[in-house]
This record gives sequence, C-alpha cells and structure tokens, in this order.
Amino acid sequence: MGEIDQGVKYLLQLDAENMLAFAVPGLQVTEALPPEVAASPQLVLDTLYRGTYQGDLCVINLEIQLRGDPDMPRRTYEYSSRVSTQYNLPVLTVVFWLEKGHAIPDPVYEQRLGHFTPITWRYLNIKLFDISARDIIIKEVIGLLPLVPFMKGADINAVEEAARVVKSKAPAQQISDLEAVLALFTARQYGIDLALDLFRRIGMNTEIIEQSPLFQMLTQKVVDQAKFEGKAEGKAEGKAEGRKAGVHNAVLAVLTSRFGQLDGDVLNAIDQADEARLNQLVNHVGIDTLAQIRQLLDLPV
Repeated sequence: MGEIDQGVKYLLQLDAENMLAFAVPGLQVTEALPPEVAASPQLVLDTLYRGTYQGDLCVINLEIQLRGDPDMPRRTYEYSSRVSTQYNLPVLTVVFWLEKGHAIPDPVYEQRLGHFTPITWRYLNIKLFDISARDIIIKEVIGLLPLVPFMKGADINAVEEAARVVKSKAPAQQISDLEAVLALFTARQYGIDLALDLFRRIGMNTEIIEQSPLFQMLTQKVVDQAKFEGKAEGKAEGKAEGRKAGVHNAVLAVLTSRFGQLDGDVLNAIDQADEARLNQLVNHVGIDTLAQIRQLLDLPV
C-alpha cells in the first residue's frame, strides 16, 4: 500500500478541489490547511481543507484506501474529532476506495453503552471501482485520471485515453507528475513494460517519467521491501538456505497481497525455483501482471 499512498497523496495535492467536486456535489474547497493535527500523538492526514458544503463552513478530510479496512470507521471518527476540536468546525470526511479487496465497511461509527448510543459518526464512501472510467475521461476530472486503471470498465485503451487527456488538458506544470502517477498505477495493473510502451506510443517522454523522483520512489519501494524482508530472514537463518527462504517468502507475500490466493501451479513453481530465479522474481512481483509472472515461471498463460 505504500506506493499507493504516496501516489494518491500527490494527486490530492495537485487537484483535490475537482476530485471532491466530482465526488460530493455542493462541496467547495476554499483553502488548504496544514495536515498535521495538533494532538498527542501527532497525527498527519492525507489532506485537509477548509471549505463549504451546501453553504455551511466545514473542514474536509479526503482519504484514499486501496482495499477494505474494517477499522476505517473508528479511524475516521478519531481523525475528525481531533480536527473538529482544533478548527471548531464540523468535519466532512470522504474516503475513496480503489479496489474491492476485503469488504468495505459501512461509513458509520457508533459507540454504544447498553441501549444508549453516545456517539454516531458518519462519513462518505466513494468506491472508485464502481465509477465508470469512461465518465471520468469524458468529464476530464484531471485529478482522477491517474486512477482510471482502478475504475469500472478500465482497460489499456481507457488508460491511453486518460493519458491523452492529461497530456492535452492538464496544467503544464502538473503534466509530468500526473503522467508519473498514471504510469505507476498502469504498471501496477498491466506491468511496467506495457505501461511505458503505451506512453511512448502516444508521444510522451518516458525518460522524464522514468526519471521522475515520484515514479522511481514508488516503483522501487515494493522491490526494496521484498529484498529487505528476504535479507532479514536470511540473516536470521544465518545460511544460504535461509536467504533463499527469505526471498521465497517475500515473493509469495507480495504476490498474495496483490492477487489473492495463487493457483497451485504458481505456488509449486515458486517452491521449486532456485535462488537466482527467486531474485529475478523479486524485481517483478510488485509491478508485473499475474500473466507476466507466469511467463517468468515458464508456466502457460
């Protein structure tokens, strides 16, 4: 989730106003607020804004979640109660969900004492995977275009259309960053080679994308984490077999996190892979598609 967090936070900084206007008609951002909430322990939210909702002043908290988190209602309540205390305004929290994943909780948090409910807190859920990629492209919601790979009906052709809109409609100073985030999420869904080939085909400078600090940081994050976990486990074992076991477990952990339960032939191929093959897989498990992983394992697609 780390690479997703960083990518979407970047989007929020670029175009949160239009993203929120699309998600919640009548909600208007008037200024950005410091995301650090004064309390102990320190709390830093994804984004925080002052604005109005149907004419009423409020603070707006926009959160991005990759997949279902049963603890989200409680967390949003805690965030909002601290923000409301600091700014003395009601808080409207909007949560964007990217993938179906685990069950997404109802957007309500309650504390109950017997038959008494002292606290009821509500927020807004926006399920991006239920939003039509085509609608976002047609409406040219710039801040949401890099998230098209997660949306309903998305395919590589929709991603190409989204990239063309970014290229032609986004503010010039934002284009390279928006392209980098779109490339990252396209690589996550379709593989890095396909993502960069697409961008080259439509005339975008992929060297700029690949050299973007954001793209490099996000694509490397998964690889570094897998390598770190593998080395750590290998060091604990203190021998070559321990290192191999560590890389093996890191590969399985990343693939399971991305694709859920793996097919038996994939599991067997990973179990039978030598250390060189496992080290090769580490550089692909965070960004390649499952079909590409199967090819690396010499399995039928």
